[in-house]
Amino acid sequence: MMLRHLIEKRKRDLGILYATVILVAIGIAFSIFIIDFLEPDFLKPELKFDHDLVSIRVKAVANDQNRENSLRMSTAGRIYKILEDIEEIELESRYSSVNTSRVKSPKSRKQPGIIVKIKHKQSDGKVKIRSKIIDKAKGKRIAHLPVLRGESELSTELVQRAAEQIRISFDNYFQPDFLPFDVNIPKFTAHQTMAFGNKAYYYGEVDSAIFYYKKAIQLDPNYVSARFNLATTYQHLENSAACDSMLETIRARWDQVTPVGQHYIDWYQADMSQRYEEAYHHIYLAHQEMPEDWFNAFLLGITAVRTNRHKVADETFSAMRMENSPNGIRQLLWWTSALHQLGRYEEELHVANRALGLKADKLDALASQLRALACLGRLKQLKGGIEKMKTLKPDTRLTVGQALRFTAEEVRYHGHRELADSLFQNILSWHAKQPKTNANSIDHALTLYSDGQWSAAAKRLAKLHDQNKSNLAVVGHLGLAALRLGDSKTAEMATAKLTNWQQAEAYGEQFHYLAKMAALSGKKKEAVDLLQKSIDSGQIYRLGIHRDIDLISLSDYQPFKKFVAPRE
Repeated sequence: MMLRHLIEKRKRDLGILYATVILVAIGIAFSIFIIDFLEPDFLKPELKFDHDLVSIRVKAVANDQNRENSLRMSTAGRIYKILEDIEEIELESRYSSVNTSRVKSPKSRKQPGIIVKIKHKQSDGKVKIRSKIIDKAKGKRIAHLPVLRGESELSTELVQRAAEQIRISFDNYFQPDFLPFDVNIPKFTAHQTMAFGNKAYYYGEVDSAIFYYKKAIQLDPNYVSARFNLATTYQHLENSAACDSMLETIRARWDQVTPVGQHYIDWYQADMSQRYEEAYHHIYLAHQEMPEDWFNAFLLGITAVRTNRHKVADETFSAMRMENSPNGIRQLLWWTSALHQLGRYEEELHVANRALGLKADKLDALASQLRALACLGRLKQLKGGIEKMKTLKPDTRLTVGQALRFTAEEVRYHGHRELADSLFQNILSWHAKQPKTNANSIDHALTLYSDGQWSAAAKRLAKLHDQNKSNLAVVGHLGLAALRLGDSKTAEMATAKLTNWQQAEAYGEQFHYLAKMAALSGKKKEAVDLLQKSIDSGQIYRLGIHRDIDLISLSDYQPFKKFVAPRE
């Protein structure tokens, strides 16, 4: 009896155990079912990354109705995948799935950092994305970003825009400006509005940028950074009057501008007026105030090159971090100029190669490389570079014709006369096949002049002068060719025009051509005095002055050697 009772009890226990196992299995299966079919409505990628200023914890909640979305392809996941791809923000991602009720857990509330919440809804062919960013350490909302709405087929575009909004918020919260202009912290709404103006300007949407900058000023009239950005945008549109007017409104609030901001604004106005010596003084002081600022150092390096302070430029650029951006490439190219003037050609070649590594089809980067190769006598590599150069597009400040001519001049200056003659013939053949635009026609004439074909150059220059009598390069070279050909009448006409040149935007370029004409006439002291006058009037120290065929007679003249020598 006892044995039967024990057996039946064991059966009951086993039955309960089996039932429990079955129920657990059903529960697990149901959980998998729920996760598999319902979880896409509540997706939360969790990412952690360290910012320079703070450890940030990012969370996001997505509400995708499409259950086929995988965890990594949820709206929030896609947005943060875009953020991961941003070079400046390195993310270590860890994805997990949770119910929305767990997002506000006590643990997460206690952790300092940044919380990003994203809600995405998609129904009836419509998409809506809402984002907000909260700084838990400071107990305030950083940004409640505008709701993005659109058709479902625009979902990818909206995701990109949402990521861009978040990126702007981070950029401007942690690194509000490359220089601190404002003594007082601006209203956040104004700051955020200016951020969208900056992004619009970056993408070339200048009208939108002006709208945002004006709106930011309306939200906070003492917001100096917004006023300055608006001024520079007007300058970009060549509206100097509007730019100057806006800068005057800043000077009326000068006590609202930080010392480094004051130096920077002084630099900007001096630089725009091509008062480069004054500009160097101001940007040097700004750099002393904030030596760690990248853009500040970048501008110091450029201004140092312009004022013949190549040692300062080299020290500045070599101490800076390298940025993979348009300004990063410009940093390298200005650095090559300084190294060239210092006679450090191997280093110049190395830096030029770095620039080409960032953008292989950039004309001025290739020109810098070929310039260094010419100095080093590596002519085989140089010939291949010449052919590549012909296929490139012009840069903002350098045409293909100019780049080709400068390379041939550098080859000739460093003693490779036979190759230089061959290159000039090659370049002139190329010119003959180019479209007859005004820029190409001028480049063709100046190449003939540089090659010593004075008569052919004079004919082309005279024709160009008849078409446009206000081109300084044409007038100057026409006078130089006339001097070489003994055409005193044309030479006197060109001299008179250059002496009485009234166009303010010449910034002393006329004195440069008068100096070359004086040098050809054997007037060495007058030539050097005119070169200095051109600098004092707004010209930069020309990097090719050592190879200029019109100034060869000055090469052993001590005042000229002092003029071209790098300054301390």
